[in-house]
Amino acid sequence: MEGEIVKTSKKNPVIIIHGIRGSMKTLQKLTSFLKDRGFEVYGLDYFPNDGSVGLEFSAEQVKEYIEKKFNPGEKIDIVAFSMGGLIARYYMYFLGGDERVINFVSVSSPNDGTIWAYFSKKIGIRQIRPGSDFLENLKTKDHLLNEVNTLSLRASLDTRIIPATSSELEYGKNYMIRFFGHQGVIENKKTLEKILKHLSLE
Repeated sequence: MEGEIVKTSKKNPVIIIHGIRGSMKTLQKLTSFLKDRGFEVYGLDYFPNDGSVGLEFSAEQVKEYIEKKFNPGEKIDIVAFSMGGLIARYYMYFLGGDERVINFVSVSSPNDGTIWAYFSKKIGIRQIRPGSDFLENLKTKDHLLNEVNTLSLRASLDTRIIPATSSELEYGKNYMIRFFGHQGVIENKKTLEKILKHLSLE
């Protein structure tokens, strides 16, 4: 049935996409948490990671990495943090990723933008301003999330994604983690448990 998520006991490879000025090292706790529970975890350090190029460029790097790492048509899951969530959505919507991705988790991503983006003139950060052409373009394709098992997590008081509710998506499930801050929410015990449950399709 169209739009129905089919449950399976098989664990898909998990691709982790970091946020601005981040790397796979900054998400090591998440990586280790999933590996310890039997998941194959992958990820790349896209470059540049400071918002000095458009997020489309970073999404192209994600696509290239996945196509080199996995066989054509092989299914994957994505867990994306902060700006990585926008990169993941662009990959799924415009670069064919929706044909591969089964489970998608977005953690503290500025899906509706953040006022912090007004403090920079870098192109990739300007794209994160509320109402930007980039964000509005993504929204036109959000219906594709109907075909993906989607979970969006946000902090109750995010110091970088303002307002914190910007991390919510129209489609899929939304859940609030009681947490003050930004980077640390990806290491929060409740966050990790929610990610694990979602990827396990429980």
